Amino acid sequence: MVLLAGRWLQPLLPGISASDPVAVAGAVALLLLLPAAAALHPAWRAARQDPAAALRAE
Repeated sequence: MVLLAGRWLQPLLPGISASDPVAVAGAVALLLLLPAAAALHPAWRAARQDPAAALRAE
């Protein structure tokens, strides 16, 4: 699937081959790390809050 998408995007990415393992690994890492980083802050904030106080506020 990745190689098919790489071949489809090949004209848009000059200088990068469709099967470049560094580019594929970088894209996968970016797609995994960005959502994790976006979810980390709200999860950290929720973990610090007292559950009883949160339920009383509802």
